[in-house]
Parts: sequence; structure tokens; C-alpha cells
Amino acid sequence: MIPTHIIFHKIRKLTLNITSTNNIDILSVFYEHVGRFLLNDPDYKDLMREMIEMLRETSKRPNLKINDKLAINNLLLIVEPPTTKVKSLQTKPELSPKSQFIQRLIRVELNNTSLPLVVNLSLAHPELINYDNIPALAAVLEAYFSKYKKIVVYTVDTTIENIIRGLELNDYRMNRVRMAQVKFVAEMYNHRVINFKLINDLLYRILCFGHPNNQPLPDNWDVEIDLPDNYFRIQLCCLLLNNLKSIFIDTDIPSKKKAQNRAVELKKRNDINKDLLGVFITFLQYYLFCKEKPLPVELDFKLNDLFAKYKSIPTVKRYDTLQEIGKRLQESIQRKREAESYLDNSDEALVVDDDDDDEDVAEDYDNTDDIDLDEDEGDEEDEDDEDDESEEDNDEESEREDDTSDIENNGVSEEDRMRLEAEKKFMDDLDKEYQKILIDSYDKSSSQTSSNRKKLLMPTPRKYLLKKPNIKQLQLPSDTKFAESVLKEKEISDKIVNEL
Repeated sequence: MIPTHIIFHKIRKLTLNITSTNNIDILSVFYEHVGRFLLNDPDYKDLMREMIEMLRETSKRPNLKINDKLAINNLLLIVEPPTTKVKSLQTKPELSPKSQFIQRLIRVELNNTSLPLVVNLSLAHPELINYDNIPALAAVLEAYFSKYKKIVVYTVDTTIENIIRGLELNDYRMNRVRMAQVKFVAEMYNHRVINFKLINDLLYRILCFGHPNNQPLPDNWDVEIDLPDNYFRIQLCCLLLNNLKSIFIDTDIPSKKKAQNRAVELKKRNDINKDLLGVFITFLQYYLFCKEKPLPVELDFKLNDLFAKYKSIPTVKRYDTLQEIGKRLQESIQRKREAESYLDNSDEALVVDDDDDDEDVAEDYDNTDDIDLDEDEGDEEDEDDEDDESEEDNDEESEREDDTSDIENNGVSEEDRMRLEAEKKFMDDLDKEYQKILIDSYDKSSSQTSSNRKKLLMPTPRKYLLKKPNIKQLQLPSDTKFAESVLKEKEISDKIVNEL
């Protein structure tokens, strides 16, 4: 509405006559409202710069008072505030392209379909976390063990495959990664995710992988991935065994219910684990003779720690010559095969026993619920009968368990043991069916009696269905007194007729 030349003419006039009355106040109001706009707008920027320079020249006049100079400085601060040299406290970090991609994956791409893949990949790579936090990762995997076994299987398989891949490449740059993977396997065993048989197989795989017929030979320079001057495989085996808390079965398979026969079975498996460890330690000493001597000092320390940890196991012995080791291995090869086959069979049997124990507990709970319902109905005699029968059944089951445990302790064959278990299961099923039939028959009888009582109390349907009944409803008594009274009256009437 106002031409531009008029505005800057007024500013020039006020600036030149700055000492006049109220000129400074007028300039202050003008600069406070439109000063920054005129200075930053491209159309008025040059003219506004001239006005500011004129104002600065005016402030240098010697005839100005101190108050006028302070007012002019305030005008300049309003138009051009001083720039601070302090950096902003909330600086946005500059992310690399890889970091930006990871940020997008977590914030945008993560959904229900990609979640299983992310969980599997995050649990199967222990080398990506701190070495001291590997036990915590194994504890997380243990929490998934009961409900999400598929994730556990994937994690274990991926870790074993990565270890084998490291044996194939034999790259010294991956030594820390391979050590983290072996440490993770040991922690999975300590948290009862895997058993000792898998540990035993992995130990032999580490030593024998890549050799012809899986048989390491002394001074064999033909195997490039395991030369005689490479001692890293021995370090992996020592790391795995030194990180195991125990080799006994209680750390392998958690048992909720321990019967006498189960205790015998577990003790036998403990002895087998000791034998397997002794055989492997002997084979490890044979593998040491396949390497160049002398061994590194660090490796000697690790071997000494290994023998010191398992010195309480009688099968773990240290040999000095290769002949003693070969003789010991020949004696223990057949026993090792028998032990491995026994572990394969006993693992399946223990899993079946755990399932049967859970089913028995659930059925016992259901039976107790049925007995409580019978108590509420008030039939004390039937309740006593069922309690007696259940006590007799429990006595018979305990006797059968004692018999089977005694027979197993005496050392029967595998076929007889399977036959006894089948008979025991058949008898248990018969007892359960018999109890079920008794409970069902009692429920039916109680329902019939209650329905009969309700029928007696209900009125006749004719009273509601027929509006005008043609037949008079008679409430006849249920006993024979009415008939007897009718007969007596008839006899009396006959006597009177005869007398007349």
C-alpha cells in the first residue's frame, strides 16, 4: 500500500536527524516490527543494508549523548542479533549408509513375517556380541527351549554349521569368531539345551575334519587345512571342555520325577559319559603326537588346566608314549560304539518316560476332580468304594514298578525289558478304563434318580394342554388302602342284603 521509496526516505530522514525529539523511539518501533523482514527480503535487502551502515556512521558522531549511542546500539542488535559461536547441544549424528539401512530395518521393515528370521539370525551368531555376554545369550535360548523348539533347533544347527565352515576355511582372521562359537556351544550345554553326546561328536569332528578317512596321521603335510604346525584345533577342544560345568546327566536332561529304575538309568549314563570323555582325552593325546614338538607354552597351560579339571574321573589318564595311547584306543573303540548306541536308544526312552509322567499327572488330577464332584453329591458309600479301588490300583502300580525295577537291576535283556514295559502299560490302560466305566455308570444312575424325582413332582400335562377336559381328573392314592376300603364296604352291603 505504501511505495518503497517513501519508506526508505522516512528511514533516511529519521536517521540523519537522530538527535531530534522521539526520532530514536520511532526508529526503534519501526526496526522492531519490520527491520528483519526488510533485511532478509531479496527486494529490500540492499537498501536496508545502506540504512544500517548510515545508522552506524551516525552513532560515531561526537555530539551524541551516551543515551543516544546506547539506543542506536540497541537498534542494531534488534536488526542484526549477534551470532553465537557455541555449537548446538542437540546435534544430529551423521549415520553411515549401513547404519541408516539397519535403522530402517528395525523401524520400518520389522513385522510379523520377518520376525522369525530376525530372531533366528540374532540367536545364531554369538560372535556379534561381547564375549562375556555369551552365557546370557545361552540363557535366552534356554527360555525358548520349552515352547519354541524350532528356534532352538535352528540355532544349534546354524552354530554347528558355522564351526564346520570355519574348519573348512581355516582362516586365522576368523579365530575369534570360531572361539565365540565354541564357547556358545559349551554354554548351551550348561543351560541344558543340548546333551553330552552332541558335545562328544563335535569334539571328534573338530579334530578329524579334513583328514583322509577321518584319521589324523603324524607329520601329514598333505592336509592343508590342518598342518602339523597349526595348533588351533587343540585350543578349540580345550576351550570347549574347560567351559563345561559338568559331564553328568543331571546337566543334560532335567527330570521332574525320578523313580528307582530311572535313577539306575541315569547312573548308567553317567558312567557312559565318563567312558566317552576318557576315550576322547586319549584320542586328543594321540592327536598331539600328530603335531610338531615342542608345543606352544600357552597350549601346554590349557592342557594342564584340562587334566586338572577332570582328574577326578578315573578314565581320564595322561600317557607318555604313542604305544600306550594306541593300545588304550584299541581297547576302548568297541566300548565307545556300544556307549553311543546305548545313548541313542536311551534318549528316546527318556523322552517317552517324561511324556508318560506328564499324562499320569494330568489323569490323576482329573480323577481327583471327579472324586470331589462325587463328594458334593453326597454319596459317601460310592466315594469310599472308589477310594479303596484307587488305593488298591496305586498299590498294584507301585508293586509292578518295584518288580520291573528289580528285574532291570538284575540285568535282563533288552527284549524282556520292552515286553515288561508293554505289559505294564497295557495293565495301566485297563485300570484307567475300568475307573472311567465306574464313574460314567455312577453319573448315569445319579442322573436317572434325579430325573425320576422331578417327574413325580411335576404336574400332569393335561392340566395345561386341555382347556376343557372331558374326563375328570382323580387324585388316586399311590397305596392299596383305597381298594381295601371299597372291598369292605361291598362286603358290608352284601351282608345287609342277605339279612333282608
